Amino acid sequence: MPLSSLASKRLLTVCILSSFLVGCDGGSDAAAGNLVNSGIETVLATDIEITQASDSDAAPRIPDTNPDTNPGTNPDTNPDTTPDVFRFASLADVAFNTGFESNEITIRGITSPTAISIWGGAYSLNGASYTRANGTLNNGDTLRVRLISAASFAAATTAHVQIGGTSGSFVSTTYSQYLTPDRFSFADQSGVALSTPLESNPITVSGINTDIDTAISISGGAYSINGGAFTRADGTVDNDATVRVRLTSSSDYNTAANATLTIGGISDSFDITTRAFLVAEIGIDMDAIHAAGQRFDMGCYDPDLPEQGAHRDSDCLTVKNPSTAALSPVALR
Repeated sequence: MPLSSLASKRLLTVCILSSFLVGCDGGSDAAAGNLVNSGIETVLATDIEITQASDSDAAPRIPDTNPDTNPGTNPDTNPDTTPDVFRFASLADVAFNTGFESNEITIRGITSPTAISIWGGAYSLNGASYTRANGTLNNGDTLRVRLISAASFAAATTAHVQIGGTSGSFVSTTYSQYLTPDRFSFADQSGVALSTPLESNPITVSGINTDIDTAISISGGAYSINGGAFTRADGTVDNDATVRVRLTSSSDYNTAANATLTIGGISDSFDITTRAFLVAEIGIDMDAIHAAGQRFDMGCYDPDLPEQGAHRDSDCLTVKNPSTAALSPVALR
């Protein structure tokens, strides 16, 4: 349409500057010579109110050709909210119903604030108080996780952490149940007196971590728990209890006797050996006895008399002749 035919119309003018649209001055005179600038595009407008732009409104907007990549000062137009893979060290053999904290990790690989959430525990950012609420964190923040361990043996508790597109877990596992104690040992004794009750060194039961009673039994002697009365009956014992064994020595010289104590499948023996018979102590001519085809036993002789070198009428050695079965005392010299 020729410009001369637009005399009765109002014109809306649109300026194109630096690829941005800016309102320009337009009037009711459609004469080409009255247009504000050359090179402008005119659009016929009827019933459109035109607002004339002021000098400040008409200032062009210049696009940023060198955007700041620092997410703290200028939002990233393509933010990365998937952090690098992170890991928490697992805990094993922990106590029941106890709070445990994870190792501290540092968040890397994100370029803008990123959402964090947790299930089964709580988290702390940069040393702040622990929380279970959803939140946000930034690149370089430090993170710890806390959880409460299980209330049963060999049970795992897990706290799951989700940060943007990456997740990680903190796991604790309680200790296993032990009904078998640690090994224990009694100190053996030798050179003991004949027919004498003797007690062992005390041992302490350890390694049992349950309230379930652990069986205890003995053969060949008696036992005492925590200083109580000695007994031969089967029973039960707890962790940290002290146990002694009592045993009567043999009535023969140089002879062993033993009692075996068993706790939860673990056993040890208390061994005692009587003293040897020393011929030199009573001055017996053993060669003569052997030459006569005789043997001897202790009879009424007690080598543990308190009087060294003293003898009473009852202090004698009985010598038996195997061929006649006759018994005769041998005088002590």
